[in-house]
Amino acid sequence: ANRIAKARNIAEEKVLNLIKQNTVAPLFGCLGTEKINVLHLNIELDKLN
Repeated sequence: ANRIAKARNIAEEKVLNLIKQNTVAPLFGCLGTEKINVLHLNIELDKLN
């Protein structure tokens, strides 16, 4: 998050919030790991600029 914030000149808090918003929980809450929807995250980051 720190590198993204620096590269895009955005507050790190905003980047962390967007990461949380674009994190998908595992199937049934226990099968697998959390995943970040990178496409949606990048679209949201682009909207901030």
